[in-house]
Amino acid sequence: MDLSLIFALLLAVVVFLVIWNRNSSSPSKENLAPPTNKSSSSTSSSTNGNKQSTQQSSSSSSSASAKDKAALKKKERDIKKKEEKKKEYELDHPLWVHTYRGFREDITSFSFSPQGHMVASSEDKSVKLFPPLYFDERDNNLDLVQKSIISIAINRDHGICVDMTEKTVVVALDGGDFHLYDINFNEKPSKAATLLVECPKDQSLKHKKDVMDVSLAPNNKYFVSSTPDTFVKIWSKSGEHLAEVNSSQMINKMVKLSSDSKFMIIAAFTSEVRIWEIMTTKTGEFEQVKKVMNLPGHKVGINCACFSPDNKRVFTGGRDGIWRSFKIDVRYAAGADTVMDLQIETQKEFQFIEISPDGKKLATIHNGNILQIWDPNNGAKISEEMVISDVVPALTKVKKCVWYTDSKHFAIHHKRYVYLVKCP
Repeated sequence: MDLSLIFALLLAVVVFLVIWNRNSSSPSKENLAPPTNKSSSSTSSSTNGNKQSTQQSSSSSSSASAKDKAALKKKERDIKKKEEKKKEYELDHPLWVHTYRGFREDITSFSFSPQGHMVASSEDKSVKLFPPLYFDERDNNLDLVQKSIISIAINRDHGICVDMTEKTVVVALDGGDFHLYDINFNEKPSKAATLLVECPKDQSLKHKKDVMDVSLAPNNKYFVSSTPDTFVKIWSKSGEHLAEVNSSQMINKMVKLSSDSKFMIIAAFTSEVRIWEIMTTKTGEFEQVKKVMNLPGHKVGINCACFSPDNKRVFTGGRDGIWRSFKIDVRYAAGADTVMDLQIETQKEFQFIEISPDGKKLATIHNGNILQIWDPNNGAKISEEMVISDVVPALTKVKKCVWYTDSKHFAIHHKRYVYLVKCP
């Protein structure tokens, strides 16, 4: 063989061996790649998980924060609403004393018993009785009154007029019926009221129009009801229809009974006030009713009238801006006339007149909401005029004003509340 050929083959073998040896000792691309670190991978995975957890926690925290804010705003709204509602019954005036409350809808009528219980009817189909207030007791807490309320639920029409004697309540309902309740103050409030009677049994005896006034006789034997037409009905405590009186004076304005249950006065559209005598047996049972006195003198119609506590005088207030006092303690059966002993001209139409239980103050209301206190014996002003809306904001027209039994306070109502106010 040629030496040059042999030398070439050997050289090729050497080159091959050198290249092979170099390749086998050099790291491959896979070996050149950085080694996979399991703890690093785990850390990375943990970091990602933490990020997700943080994001979820942040989202959850944001959601909770939004809920907290919404709850806080609701709480603030509720507090504001409660404060606004509180302002309705806690009045910012020095003459305001107490507010009777607890009705869901507007009050339609209210009255006081001789013992100081306040009874009121409402459009929410309830009648509530509140216990007396004792102002002379230094530690008296008026809020305790709210815990002793006797509530009567009326399942049909709501009450539109209400009155009360010592232990009896009469309610005139919107549908023309009457409910009478006996009140036992020794029972728990939930069991204190017992329905005595619903009347009239004969529905043909109902008033043709809505009752505007109802009054229980102080002797607790009968009650009277009147409507805006000319009729007044007399009913027994057992619900029997006893008599009907036609005033024949176009429109009745109000009806009142004397404290001895003997007389009834009707103020009406005409200028003459008429008094009826309700005759009874020796035991107080009804016999008959007849007109016995006329009280002339007003120029136009009479809006209001009342008896003095001793039933010897009658006070009238008219649309002519005059209030008068008449002596009725006369021998009317023998034909003697009543005597007008006082006349006060003001040029202001009177909507209301009422004498205090002690007979020392006469309250009148004119122009809808202006109260004036007079001396009933000489007509002198005892106090300056009081604008009732200054005490009870938004009350521009007083529907009813009632003296409290102590003759130092009077009550008026507006919407769902009855306010007790000091006499100015």
